[in-house]
Amino acid sequence: MSVQETPDAKKRDWRAKGDTLLAKGKYNDAIKAYDKAIKINPQLSDVWYNKGYALDILGKLENAIKAFDKAIELNPKDPDAWLNMGAALGILGKLEDAIKALDKAIEINPQDSDVWYNKSNALRLLGRTKEAYEALVKAKELKHNISRRTKRTL
Repeated sequence: MSVQETPDAKKRDWRAKGDTLLAKGKYNDAIKAYDKAIKINPQLSDVWYNKGYALDILGKLENAIKAFDKAIELNPKDPDAWLNMGAALGILGKLEDAIKALDKAIEINPQDSDVWYNKSNALRLLGRTKEAYEALVKAKELKHNISRRTKRTL
């Protein structure tokens, strides 16, 4: 068996193909590639995260939430998965659940302005304007931070 025929090599190939397709905006094809990587190894939290992101962009929010949930199950310390889960929940109008997810992201990485911004939006939509304003101020204070992955906003 050559190196390229091993399951690990195939998994890396499908993950890399999915990442390339995602970067090109070919979200349906990226999802198919991620599904193949997941079939080889379902324990890849970053593949689940990227699949969730692609589903989210396509507006398949319920499926995106399932993928983010699996990413979180595999890596509960991933603040980006918590953030995107919160954003997707917020878009679906599940604002209290969104805030819980965003609070988890803040607990892991309190320096991420995107999380504070999303939390501000969710709080505003709930009519909790004082808390929303405080979260927005925090987001603006932190805005210089650069995200390591593409994130969603509410």
